[in-house]
Amino acid sequence: NFQGLFLALESMMDALAVTPGDSGPLSEETIVVVLSEMGRTPQLNAKTGRDHWPYTSAMLIGPGITGNRVVGGFNDYFYGETLDLASGETHADGRVLTSAGLGGALLALGDVDPGEFLPEHMPALGLLSS
Repeated sequence: NFQGLFLALESMMDALAVTPGDSGPLSEETIVVVLSEMGRTPQLNAKTGRDHWPYTSAMLIGPGITGNRVVGGFNDYFYGETLDLASGETHADGRVLTSAGLGGALLALGDVDPGEFLPEHMPALGLLSS
């Protein structure tokens, strides 16, 4: 299904690039977030399927996002590594990237104080352009 997803994203981004927004094309005013609410285990189960897994991935497209990079990683057992949320780099003394950290970064990108809505969570500002 990846081919269909990427073709649809390309088509949508092409349409946003030619659709007028407030101060230019909508592609310069829109953040696209593609994610799953859950991941799947790296290993197959007894029925050759995959079980739920607490790690997943997200793709962010648009202005204010540092593109063409992977943030995060996993160890030999496919457990997610912790990050320095300020830089987005993996770091042994870092924190787990949570949905609240991602949401906080998106709020900050929209010029909304993440602390107002997510006071107990650190936003993953390392996902954003400087």
